[in-house]
Parts: sequence; structure tokens; C-alpha cells
Amino acid sequence: ARGAGGRVVNVSSRAGNVPVAHASSYATSKAALTRFTEILAAEAAPHGVRVFAVEPGQVRTAMTEALIDGEAGRRWLPWYRAAFDAGHDVGPDEAAALVVRLARGDADALSGRFVSRADDLDALVAEADAVARDERRVLRMRP
Repeated sequence: ARGAGGRVVNVSSRAGNVPVAHASSYATSKAALTRFTEILAAEAAPHGVRVFAVEPGQVRTAMTEALIDGEAGRRWLPWYRAAFDAGHDVGPDEAAALVVRLARGDADALSGRFVSRADDLDALVAEADAVARDERRVLRMRP
């Protein structure tokens, strides 16, 4: 209402972009969040609001601990625990750094897009026009 603009950063997951067996509700909700991000970005753009979906990486949280230590996780998603055991997880500070950069406006040209902690954000911003033109980093059905 003040016309000051702003930013929304939704924490999504790569699981919403690829099929993950035995994670249907989680993956579906993340796909929906990524699509919601695209739609909200289009609706909010005239008001100066930029919106992003981020994939923070495999961060050790209460949810991931329950998954990697729980019986169901061990049975249905053993690869997930293996990723943590192999050291592929990231610290919360590293994941938060991406959120901070987006919140302060470093990548406004990528509004409506899915961005990963593993991405080179500066390179993506530099090619933002091509990213938009080629409809990259969004959910799309390709014929």
C-alpha cells in the first residue's frame, strides 16, 4: 500500500522439480510452491514486489533428522541419509546467505524464478534476459 515494493522468498526444494519416489506429498507441495512463486511474481510485479523460490540445499533440520534417523526414511529414502553421510549437506548459514542476497535485491531481475544455493547467482543475474526469454528456472511442460 505504501508503494515501497519488497521481496518474498519462498523456501522450496529441488524435490518439486523432479520425481522423488516415496515423497509424493512433499514433492507435490514444493512443486505447488514453485508455481505459486511464478504466479505471485507476475501479480506483484506492478507493485514493485519481487518473488523467488529457493532451494537451500540439504540443510540439517528437525525434519531431515527425523527422516534420516526414522524407520520410514531408512526404508523408503536410504539415498537421502547417504547424501548426509557423504557430507553433501550444507550449513544453515550457507543456505541463509542466498536468502539474504535475494531479500536485499541482488537478483531482482530473476523474480518469479527458482534459484538454488548451488547456483552462481551473479552469473544468473548477468543472463537474466536469456533466462526469462528461454523460460528457464520455472515449471513448464515441454511438448
